[in-house]
Amino acid sequence: MNVSWNEITKEMLFHYYCEKLMSDQEIATLFGVTRSQVSYKRRYLKVSRKENAPVYQDRILGCLRVLGLSRLMWDPERHNDLNTLLHVPFQCYKAHPEYRPIRISSFGNQLACSIELSYPDSFDKMHRLLSMLMQEYLGHYGYMLRGAVTIGRLYHDERLICGPAFIKAQQLEKNLARYPRIILKAQ
Repeated sequence: MNVSWNEITKEMLFHYYCEKLMSDQEIATLFGVTRSQVSYKRRYLKVSRKENAPVYQDRILGCLRVLGLSRLMWDPERHNDLNTLLHVPFQCYKAHPEYRPIRISSFGNQLACSIELSYPDSFDKMHRLLSMLMQEYLGHYGYMLRGAVTIGRLYHDERLICGPAFIKAQQLEKNLARYPRIILKAQ
């Protein structure tokens, strides 16, 4: 949907930002404008989630750890390699528009990818993204991934990720997925 920046109304922003819990980047992609334009317009029209949106949604969450990346962080001569590896998930995300409904966060040597459970083909999209990330890290860079996939209550936006599903995925990744693999939590 391509609309001009001036045509974006408060109701449109409220619908996508507060009710659908889309990030500024996701809304910008939808409308064909920049993220900063959406952010500015949202602040100007005073559209905020604070009073309007529930904290948690039912989401599918994949928590991954890039094995060996923490050692690379300590080596000052390999910062270019580190920079490249940290941007892999975001480059995959940009290159494949079918993954737009998935939110990705990166912190240290860990990645968190989540998608709303009610989204059509959500599990298939998550499976394909995680498979592609495993292939990219191992095939192109020689790094293996370890992780866990859970379904549960989660809050995930462009700055914050929290909730019972996140805690469970972290525990599973740390305690059960001891080797390079991605495990699924049985429901």
